[in-house]
Amino acid sequence: MLFLWFPERTTMDKIADVIKVINVGSVVAYFLLNTSRIFQAIELSKECLSLLDKTALEKEHRFVKLFYIVLCHIMSNGYRLINDHASALKCCRNLLEIRCRCGERTEEGEVTFEMATLYENQSNYKEAKQLYEKALSIMTENGDTRGEGECYNSLGTLFLSLGEYAEAKKYHTKALANKKIGDRKGEAASYGNLGSVFQAFGEYGKAEQYLQKALTIAKETGGRQEEASCYGNLGTVF
Repeated sequence: MLFLWFPERTTMDKIADVIKVINVGSVVAYFLLNTSRIFQAIELSKECLSLLDKTALEKEHRFVKLFYIVLCHIMSNGYRLINDHASALKCCRNLLEIRCRCGERTEEGEVTFEMATLYENQSNYKEAKQLYEKALSIMTENGDTRGEGECYNSLGTLFLSLGEYAEAKKYHTKALANKKIGDRKGEAASYGNLGSVFQAFGEYGKAEQYLQKALTIAKETGGRQEEASCYGNLGTVF
């Protein structure tokens, strides 16, 4: 009789095997997401997270934390693509918990902003406003000029949709001042948004003025879609 001897695998060996499996799984899930196989990407990410939890690894470990972040991002993006905002929010809350626990303020601001957009998509404007303001505070604290500008713009758009035109004007004006740092497309968007605000106020002369500025930049930067949008908005103003 032939006896085969296999060395006993240690706990560290088993953990290493789990990490290898999850590493491959996360890469495949990302590939599935990018090839529009969204449900498969979400299910595979869930399986990988379940395996991580069963292994009972410390979430603060560098590799484990990275896997949690990557997999939650994949699931969040997947849920957004199928308009399951409630599930996307759940993933974002998990991400926010990890970022807060690790003291990663920049990433905390980004996740907070993402959660605000999800609440806005659900027409939960009160929660969206609070989270946009919280994201703005974090990004201002971190000196994140680009993120700060996005928060101003989103708050302006939110107030415009609520019919609070004075607040919308205030934030879009701040967004415009923020964008005058070389971001021509962002500058054009702010001009266009202010055009919409002045149109809502009934100040059609100013609305035309700002929309014309947006149109000029759209032509300069080759933004054909933005150019078409400006023409449409100018038509409405006239």
